[in-house]
Amino acid sequence: MKMKLEHHIYSMKILKIFLISVFVLFAIQWIVMDIFANVELDELIRQGYLEEDYTKQDVVKLCNPQTNIEREFSKGADAMFSCVTKGNW
Repeated sequence: MKMKLEHHIYSMKILKIFLISVFVLFAIQWIVMDIFANVELDELIRQGYLEEDYTKQDVVKLCNPQTNIEREFSKGADAMFSCVTKGNW
């Protein structure tokens, strides 16, 4: 009986370590993607794709152009990280 309890405790420790590791990796990944998105947004402003006082809607139009004008304007804009982290995809 004691052996079974020790095995159960060991399994719970492994599960706990795994879940904490997944959470930490997810948090690190999200922070890194957000940093890349901010750099990318600064570059899009510099290139003229976005205004200094852009809104989330401006980023949505850049990521998901709906009209021909929006499609033409967004050509050449590299906004992958911005689209993913700002909730537009």
